[in-house]
Amino acid sequence: MYGFYFLSLREQICTVLYLFKEEYTMSNLLSRVRQGRSNETSIFDVMYQTGFAGFDFLNGFEVTGYHKDKTKYTYFATGILDGSFNQIIGRSGSGKTTWAIQVAANIIRPFENGFMLVRSIEGGITIPRMETLTGFSQQELFDRVDIANFGVTTESVFDDVHAIYEEKKENSKDYTYDTGLVDSLGQPIIKYVPTVYVLDSIAMLVPERVSDRDDLGGQMDATALAKSNTQLIKRIIQLMKEVNIIFLGINHITQSVEINPMMHSQAQNAYLKQSESIPGGKAMMYLANNIIRFNDKKIKSETFGFNGMETDISLVKSRSNRSQEDYIPLLLDFTNGFNPIISNMLFLKQVGRITARGAYMQIDNHSDMKFTNKKFLEKYFNDEKFREIFDRVCLEALQGLLPKRQDEAKLNNQKLLNKAMNDFARMCSTVIEE
Repeated sequence: MYGFYFLSLREQICTVLYLFKEEYTMSNLLSRVRQGRSNETSIFDVMYQTGFAGFDFLNGFEVTGYHKDKTKYTYFATGILDGSFNQIIGRSGSGKTTWAIQVAANIIRPFENGFMLVRSIEGGITIPRMETLTGFSQQELFDRVDIANFGVTTESVFDDVHAIYEEKKENSKDYTYDTGLVDSLGQPIIKYVPTVYVLDSIAMLVPERVSDRDDLGGQMDATALAKSNTQLIKRIIQLMKEVNIIFLGINHITQSVEINPMMHSQAQNAYLKQSESIPGGKAMMYLANNIIRFNDKKIKSETFGFNGMETDISLVKSRSNRSQEDYIPLLLDFTNGFNPIISNMLFLKQVGRITARGAYMQIDNHSDMKFTNKKFLEKYFNDEKFREIFDRVCLEALQGLLPKRQDEAKLNNQKLLNKAMNDFARMCSTVIEE
């Protein structure tokens, strides 16, 4: 109401007259408000699968929706929210950038106009590496991916996002699609096709006036950098949400040294240790939809037949699910990137659905379905019955990661279960066979 007093006298009189008109209703008021904003896309959120089922369910939830005939149904909403700001944190060398690139490619893959931008302040993103991680040909990379290994500043990130925003808004017919879902009023949910922005890294992002200077005078203290980054995210976060730009920002976990061992500083977040912090300022944490943590550990090269690393991934913060101590394992092949199928197998081991039987392993009580680590992928891709059983058991186990709901909200419709199964299998089929 305070804004009323800043109107001109004529505007105040017109406002008062309108308020006392008979046709003034809350419905009319809402209608006027809605006319003043874009109605190109739905306000309802949708999720995009990352290609890594464990993470998708860890960050997912069950949704009760409605068909056009107003009948109710329940489905899985798993993955990453449209137009969201996500931080991926962990030690250097834990595979954060590799995973972000793979996720970005998996999100845009189904969409003809899907596009991804990779901005690496740390450098080192090469075309051959992008081909391996994304599965795109060189022509597809040229058409669907924009890479920059230098000249990345606070201003350039803003310019990138603003340019994408303008392009999508000016050509909305080319960039919007029907999600196939309907909202609570039975109306189709229309969204802009996703664009994914990968930034490596937030910790090294500085304004142009600083990056252009090599002397010590060009440095900024941590407080000033945090303020600069905060202002950037505040300026772009609504633009990203409106036209569905999914931001994946890489960040590092830093260790602080306690000056007084008798007085411990407060942890930055409930799931960070007292000695740990995330560069970029507290506001960057508050504004994030998700903060995804990587905890890496080496594996023996002979375990799966290649050199790699197992990473435990958890949600330090999630606005779609709950921040939790649950984690899911990911398996990184240093050459080919994270393998989602082996990662699913490690998850089933973790929850006890795959157990060791001597030199072999088996799924639940399927003693006729024995396999070894090295032969797992071969069996998965060549044995249709094994693959069907594995996928079904995996989907059952993954549902345990979703927030608990009342019994009547459980997914118990066989047709919907079959659809979820088909979606899961299709997601797995995007893996490039070695």
